[in-house]
Amino acid sequence: LAATWKSAFTADLAGDLMPQRLQGTADLAVTQATGSFQEAGGFAARLATELDPKQVKQLGVTFTKGNATLGAITVSGPFDAATREGRLKLNVTGIGNELLSLVGSRFGIYFGSTRLAAEYDIELKQQGRYVNTTGALTVDKLSVTRNQLTTPVIDFRLGYSATVDLPHTNATVRTFTIDALQSGRPLLKAGLTRELVLDW
Repeated sequence: LAATWKSAFTADLAGDLMPQRLQGTADLAVTQATGSFQEAGGFAARLATELDPKQVKQLGVTFTKGNATLGAITVSGPFDAATREGRLKLNVTGIGNELLSLVGSRFGIYFGSTRLAAEYDIELKQQGRYVNTTGALTVDKLSVTRNQLTTPVIDFRLGYSATVDLPHTNATVRTFTIDALQSGRPLLKAGLTRELVLDW
């Protein structure tokens, strides 16, 4: 496996040399892939950033192979770097077999027509000591193939809402649900009947 890495960033500094703005890109491109890494041939990833002390305007990674887009992970929203407080949104889109099998193919694992997406809202308060987060993970047409054996196709959704209290080393899970369908029929349904406190 051989690859190239190229990056270019611009940083604006204030009079006290504190960063006021950071913008740039970094590109990873696989130039040679053989043997168990053969599936990675032509794979590329681009990190794009645009940050200032009050906001994450753009922070994301886009995956491609040839002319095809394989998915993206993005983060954006207001965030105060000085107080470590803000509201961020994280999105995962378009990730499927083409990207998942780049990892799984080394072990002879492939993911068929699997498509994965996720959306998370993250609120940081009191200098990042308290975190409120809600989110959902959706996996459509999940199937795994290995050694000519393929699992049944399943549609899967996980949702949650939780608060993390770092000073008191605990987390409160307010809601947590799992729904799975096989061929359109309910296969698994689970959820909390009341809040769950996890103390570490």
